[in-house]
Amino acid sequence: MTERKDAFPCRMQDLPPAGARLCMAVGRFLKEKCGVSPHHVIVAFSGGADSTALAVILRCLGVSLVLAHLDHRLRPESGEEAESARRFAERLGVPCMVRRVDVEALARSEGIGLEDAGRRARYAFFDSALLSERAEWVVTGHHLDDLSEDVLMRLVRGSGWPGLGGMKAVDPARRLLRPLLGTPRAELEAFLRSLGVDWIEDASNRSDAFRRNRMRNHVIPLLKAENPSFSRSTRTLWELAREDEHYWNEVLAPVFAQLREENGSLLLPRAAFVSLPRAARLRVYAGLFHRFGRGQAQSETLFRLDGAAVSSRSRKVFQFPGGVCITTDGDGVLMKTGGGGKNPF
Repeated sequence: MTERKDAFPCRMQDLPPAGARLCMAVGRFLKEKCGVSPHHVIVAFSGGADSTALAVILRCLGVSLVLAHLDHRLRPESGEEAESARRFAERLGVPCMVRRVDVEALARSEGIGLEDAGRRARYAFFDSALLSERAEWVVTGHHLDDLSEDVLMRLVRGSGWPGLGGMKAVDPARRLLRPLLGTPRAELEAFLRSLGVDWIEDASNRSDAFRRNRMRNHVIPLLKAENPSFSRSTRTLWELAREDEHYWNEVLAPVFAQLREENGSLLLPRAAFVSLPRAARLRVYAGLFHRFGRGQAQSETLFRLDGAAVSSRSRKVFQFPGGVCITTDGDGVLMKTGGGGKNPF
């Protein structure tokens, strides 16, 4: 096939030095922090600077990729953005999948907010793309600035540790990778400018109607005025959380080995955890939640759950995000979901 004259650089040797260094840094992050060397992936592509840079970087690293763009129909220009995604994919020399979903109608029918509805529509699309394309992973463009926002959002919601350290770089249950988590957005934009690659600016990112935007546009600038290295501090916190999580997963493996299934629910016998230190018990409850749920369990709820599980043999019920329900009684803790959660078995 004849190469297009307006095609983007797709080889490391065609990049300026700074661009090549960025690609190599992302490649190292994939191997060292994610523990993977992907070959064929789905790129969650919005057309913004982050997903645009991600697609070019992965192409230069030699990864086979398919762009997946969701036309959410929330803005008049969403149809043109879908066409722009197709044109970009053609110039990059990769396939592009586009799905059109009325997210506003989905939010009304499900009785949920627009952000939640959009998230559900995107990940349903990505899951189907994984199957149809026989890809290994869905790769998203979340970067270091997103990580800083996520940490603050979790703090506001009352998340516990290590969830407070922010989103993970790899989520095997959802087959999700975030290889740009250690990269500032400014570096991604500079990379695209050096190649003459345009991207789409989402006007809704400037709206204070969404909490994430208020964090990005108002709170984080104040924190950076106090500490210009705030993003670097966030990454350090993230590193500590991952190390801590890895340690506790190994220590508590014998406890989780005692889990047993009962009619689609998980039961952990009381004897498996009641004599553990409180810090370890809290990790056990959080680990149970993450086997079913998505999102973060609040610290306050975990503390109340522990009090009931250790000191009382009467039946008590605790609700967690994602329809997850944990019941304590004299037998132990029983966990079930109302649907829509992860399959823990």
